[in-house]
Amino acid sequence: MIDTWFKKDLEKIFNTHQIVVFIDESKEAAFLLEEVKNKYQIFNTANEIDELKVKFEIEKKAVEGAKYLIYTNTPKEQLKFIREYCETNGSVEIKHLDRYIKEKVVTHLNINLHLEKEELIAAAKVSLGKDQTYWMNLSHNGASEIFNLEKELLPFLDNPKTYLDKYDKAVKELFFKKVNELIGQVYISKSSSVLATEVVFHLLDGLANNNPNKVLLDVYNNWLDSKTYQKSFDGYLKKYKLEPKTEIFNCHPAHPFRVLDEQWLEELGKNINNKSYCINFLPKINQRISSRAIHHLGINFWKQIKILLEFDEKNINQIASYNECVAFYTNHFYKLDKAIRELYAEFLDRKNLMEPIQAYYKNYAVIFLDKWFKYIEEYQSNQTGKLQEIIDNNPAKTAIVVCLVLK
Repeated sequence: MIDTWFKKDLEKIFNTHQIVVFIDESKEAAFLLEEVKNKYQIFNTANEIDELKVKFEIEKKAVEGAKYLIYTNTPKEQLKFIREYCETNGSVEIKHLDRYIKEKVVTHLNINLHLEKEELIAAAKVSLGKDQTYWMNLSHNGASEIFNLEKELLPFLDNPKTYLDKYDKAVKELFFKKVNELIGQVYISKSSSVLATEVVFHLLDGLANNNPNKVLLDVYNNWLDSKTYQKSFDGYLKKYKLEPKTEIFNCHPAHPFRVLDEQWLEELGKNINNKSYCINFLPKINQRISSRAIHHLGINFWKQIKILLEFDEKNINQIASYNECVAFYTNHFYKLDKAIRELYAEFLDRKNLMEPIQAYYKNYAVIFLDKWFKYIEEYQSNQTGKLQEIIDNNPAKTAIVVCLVLK
């Protein structure tokens, strides 16, 4: 928003004059020129010769309605050939950029900011294009609000080499300091790519140990939801080395580590016949299923495990006819069949994971099939002559697929 206030200062003079001198004794406010370069013709002067050249060029080609902005670091009292513009037209002077910023914030928003000089200048540069809400948040929360890390970290982590090109060296350094503070590190100058990797590994450590940083957890959830940035997360995950864990359940429900899911599944297999254990395990499965991570990473087997664990065999005992067998299968048992087939496809070569699950399913299948074969004699075919009927009704060549299904 500092750009808005700067533009107003210029317009006060441009409303009545064609030429404005911008005196930046601080040598720190040149970034403001970028905000007006498309509106005014800008000239830079560093010495008396430059002043003379600029004065000659402007007066030679001055066009009615055109506006000329002269930028200099020379104090007004030391100017020679463009001094008269300051005296007759007026000038915008910034001797100390931090004081200029404070003055504008107090004048326009009635807010006193208690920030160090480098933080205040960085905040002004970050405020470009933003509204007064930015400064209000800054006044309430201090330097931590200079950068909105929840929004800025994700594009930074996705492309650390170029994302910060919009900031100058001083603002970049402050950004790096704030990021280091976030992950509990002392600031040391390093490449943006190295810092980005450290941030992601800190996030992954937190997920693995169930103590993620809140800001990084929000960034992580947005990362998994973003089609634009998802690919970069996969790259970091491949480079991360998960340390062996003795407490495999002490991890965040949204963790991205398939190896932990498989360790959970193996542990479940060891206790799958323990009803109490399975009941206590289901909330973990429900949390996992609701996590964005499993959808992004293709960890889909927990839904099938949930179907197996929640199946109630008591209703099988109430079956008293062949038609009830059919109804029970088409309404309930088919879900188990579908789930076990999908688990076979997932873990066909993982004997340690599939054997206990297969045995668990087989127990239910045996109970159900006992009922099925008990009442099979009640079965009456309703498809006798079906093939002949199809052939008779289709004079063209017809392919017939015959399937045996439990129905």
